[in-house]
Amino acid sequence: MPPNIRKLPNDLALKAQNTINEDDERISEDLKSIRNWLTKQPHLNVRNDDQWLLTFLRGCKYSLERTKEKLDTFYMLRTLIPEFFKNKDPTQPELKALIDNGLFLPLENKTDPTGPCLLFFKQGDYDPTKVDIVDIFKYLFIILDILMYEDDNLSVSGLVVICDLKGVTLTHMAQFTPGLAKKSVSTVQIGYPIRQKGVHFINTPAGFDTLFSLLKAFASEKLKKRYHVHKTIDSLYKFIPKENFPMELGGSIPMDEMKEKWRIKIASYKNWLIEDEQYYSDEKLRLGKSKTAESLFGIEGSFRKLNID
Repeated sequence: MPPNIRKLPNDLALKAQNTINEDDERISEDLKSIRNWLTKQPHLNVRNDDQWLLTFLRGCKYSLERTKEKLDTFYMLRTLIPEFFKNKDPTQPELKALIDNGLFLPLENKTDPTGPCLLFFKQGDYDPTKVDIVDIFKYLFIILDILMYEDDNLSVSGLVVICDLKGVTLTHMAQFTPGLAKKSVSTVQIGYPIRQKGVHFINTPAGFDTLFSLLKAFASEKLKKRYHVHKTIDSLYKFIPKENFPMELGGSIPMDEMKEKWRIKIASYKNWLIEDEQYYSDEKLRLGKSKTAESLFGIEGSFRKLNID
C-alpha cells in the first residue's frame, strides 16, 4: 500500500478484499498502470494523486479497463456539462445559500461501520421560483466529489440516497425537464465511480408518479430495482435504521448541527474545488472521434417542461 493512501479500518479492509478484489500488494502496480495509460491520452487532464485514482480503482472493482473508461467518462462529462461543473466556488451567493440551507447532508452510518455512505436530500427546502435547479445539481456534485476524496465507505461499499420530498410542490417538479433528468441520472450512473446501492423516497407529494417515471426512464435496470418509495417512515427504517438519521427523523444529532458541520467542511474545500476546474477532457485532442453533448444526450427535450397534472 503506498504510504500516502489512507489505511482502511480492519473490518472495512476485509470487506474491500472480499467484495471489490482489493489487494494491498497490487495497488502500487495498478496505479502505475493507470498513470502510464493517462500519459497516452492527450485529451485528458486529470487529478492524479494516489488517493483520488484509488477511488476509481475501487469503484470499478480493480478492473483496469473499466477504471480507464470511468476516468475518461468522468472528465468528459465535466467538459460536456459545464453547467454542473464550472464555477464551483462555494462562497458565491447562489451556492452559499443552498449550502447554508443544508439541502444535502451526508449521514454517519452508525449501525454498519462497513456499510454504504448515506446521503440525505431535503428537496422541499428551497424556493423553486428563486433557485435555478442547475445549482442544486452543482451542489450535489460538490458533495459527491468531497465524499469521493475522503469517505472510504463510499468507494468500498457504495452510496445510498434518501430523498425527503416533504414540501415539494408542482413548481419544484416542473423544474426537472427530461433533458435535465437524462443529464443528471447519466452523470451519476456512468460518470462517477460510485456503486449506487439504493435510492429511497419518503413523503412523496401528488404528481410524484410522473417524476418517478422520468427518473426511471434513464436509469439502468439494476438501479431501477434499487428505487424504493415509502409510504411511512417505518418502512424506510427497515432498510436504514433510524439511528442514522438526524434527530428530527428519529436519530440523536440535531439537523442544524449536521448542517453546520458540512458548511464548515465545504468551505474548507474552497481552493480544492476551484483548482478542480482545471481538470477536464479536451475533446479536440481525443484520439478518434470526439464526444459532444448532443451525441451523448441529444437536444430534444432539453428545454421542455415536465407536465404534471
